[in-house]
Amino acid sequence: MESEESFLINFNKKSLKLILIIYLASCFLSFLFFCVLKALGLSDNISINSLIILGILILIYAIAFYKCYKSTITENGFNTKAFNVTKIIILLITYFHYLFLNFTMHIDSLWLIIFFFVILGALFFDVKMIIQSIILSILCQIIVFVNNPSIFLDKQLPIAESLMRIIAIVLTLVGILVIVYFASKLLESISDKEIEVKTENQKLVDLFKNISEISTIILSSSENLSAAIEEQTSSLLEASGTSQSVSEDSSEMLDKSNKNKEILSNLLNANEVVTNKTKDSEHKIKELINITDNNQNSLN
Repeated sequence: MESEESFLINFNKKSLKLILIIYLASCFLSFLFFCVLKALGLSDNISINSLIILGILILIYAIAFYKCYKSTITENGFNTKAFNVTKIIILLITYFHYLFLNFTMHIDSLWLIIFFFVILGALFFDVKMIIQSIILSILCQIIVFVNNPSIFLDKQLPIAESLMRIIAIVLTLVGILVIVYFASKLLESISDKEIEVKTENQKLVDLFKNISEISTIILSSSENLSAAIEEQTSSLLEASGTSQSVSEDSSEMLDKSNKNKEILSNLLNANEVVTNKTKDSEHKIKELINITDNNQNSLN
């Protein structure tokens, strides 16, 4: 059972409910009609016992249809097996009821309601069911005719009227069968188209799901790339800060080096001055020695 019910299942659910309601309503109205005929004395052939039995049968039908409906439409979904059983029960009850009315109500024109029962079963648009219904209706017509031949035979033109009625019955039943056949094919095509549309929709859902998964992967990759870029940027900023610090240290060292160079230059200049003075002193000492030597020589 799918989570979403198909068109065919929804149609069967609605048609089942409608047919059961129509059937029970028609049975109840027929019961009232025959009671009125009996009460007004319009049909003395109707017995009270027949009316009582008819009322009991209608009550039994109601209980049976309620059970069938609840078995078919469950909380867990649509029960196809119970639905098929329900259709069989409807057919059996329909033609049993038809025979009961013809044998107990004693109205010659009552056989005409056979078309109502056939059309009621045709609302399911089930070819197999309508074929079974037509076969049962023909059998019931034969039984009714054998029991009361006068309902078909006309007193003036018995053969012609009987043939005309038979042709009318056959054409009507064939027409109902053809309508049900094409309607069932239409329902099948709608159901197949629905399955095809659901399949295509599922493909689209899967495609969008894959796109969503790919988008999630791309988003995750983008976030990882963004984090890596931020980390790299942080490293570059840190390196830039380090380079700036090194540059500042280099500038400071260069300044100190220039100062040291200046101090060294001053030392060299001072050393040169000392050297010059030393040489001058040495020259004066030599002159003093020469003078001393000359004085000594003079004394000698």
